[in-house]
Amino acid sequence: ANWDLSYQLSDVGIMVAGLNSIDSIAVGAGPIFKINYLVDGDAPSTNVNMLLASVNLTDIFGNYNLQYVGSNGVFVITALGTKDETIIPETFSMSTNYPNPFNPLTHVDFDVPEQSNVSFSIYSLLGQQVLSISSAYQPGSYKFTWNGRDQMGNALPSGVYILKMESESFLKTRKLVLMK
Repeated sequence: ANWDLSYQLSDVGIMVAGLNSIDSIAVGAGPIFKINYLVDGDAPSTNVNMLLASVNLTDIFGNYNLQYVGSNGVFVITALGTKDETIIPETFSMSTNYPNPFNPLTHVDFDVPEQSNVSFSIYSLLGQQVLSISSAYQPGSYKFTWNGRDQMGNALPSGVYILKMESESFLKTRKLVLMK
């Protein structure tokens, strides 16, 4: 299997994650651990003691629903969990798109607190509407993805575009930068 190792320095130690590069993490894969102290390579001891801190493990979508077992040295995923309850947003919201600039896709997370018709429109800086999508949504959290194409499926040129999310009681815009 292909494995990637990444780390992040912080004031309290180094976070190290070993992840399989496939789309999902299998049970027993992906040891995740936190090293609180660096060990001198010239030290006489061959033992390394690690104190594990509480770690929130997420799946590839950022959901905090993985079950794991921790011992003095390593966390191992024991089961892939599911969300038991759906959290209903209290207000409409629309996140900043990511990535931005983008090519070929960009995503925007948005929340709908009540059953609503929501429309997404994308405009060029000349004010020309290049895409319009409207749909009914139940309360919940969703993701809007744009592929840089107009209503007819034609690829648009690099440039700045404006995304407008609108419902009966909500209006928000975001600047999207398409770079080819």
